[in-house]
Amino acid sequence: MFTRIDALGQPVDEQALIRIVKTTSERAGTHFSPHDFRRAFQTNLEAAGVPANWVKKMTGHKLSGEENPYSIPKIEQLREAYMKAEPILSMSVKVETEFDRVKREVESMRERLRLSNEDFQKQLQQVYPNLKSYDWFSPKPHREATDEEIKAYEEAMKEYDRQRLKNEILEEIGLTKAKKKTMTNGNGQYESKIVLEKELTKYLNEGWEFLANLNIGKYVVRREAS
Repeated sequence: MFTRIDALGQPVDEQALIRIVKTTSERAGTHFSPHDFRRAFQTNLEAAGVPANWVKKMTGHKLSGEENPYSIPKIEQLREAYMKAEPILSMSVKVETEFDRVKREVESMRERLRLSNEDFQKQLQQVYPNLKSYDWFSPKPHREATDEEIKAYEEAMKEYDRQRLKNEILEEIGLTKAKKKTMTNGNGQYESKIVLEKELTKYLNEGWEFLANLNIGKYVVRREAS
């Protein structure tokens, strides 16, 4: 089944197998040998209740003459025993679903904001009014979230972050949405305001200086106060 690259058709020898396992384990940031697989296989078979001499047979050991001849397993029995032990022998990786991903993002944002479950829901609903409440934080929710709810929460969190970014920019430059303000930068005073995208060119042509993009179709411009 496994052949050598340098000798096509020839089976992989012991040294090649050792090199493959060593290289792979180093890439994974750990260390194990081919024999570790045998030990793990034997340990899990025993944990699954497979008789000792059956384990020997499955791991390739020769049964001695002292073994009970009536308990020497047939191949069908070994296959059946393996199938029973297979769940703990197999290694599987859980694939993250859309629900799992958004749940992780929801929990991360709530912890970052240091809000209670109820307050966190209210904050999202302020920027996304149609958002329906869903119990993301219960170990066993009373129902599964729908695809529409998963998408809605993802959009609500993005909008919440956009609003926070916009408010941080406004605070940094000393502006609020409702009014314009004269501010200083150490070299003089400036009048600043928020303008729509379609108005930006007009203001720039009138001598206003571009200052910031609010990412919502609006821009901050300024000019020296008269």
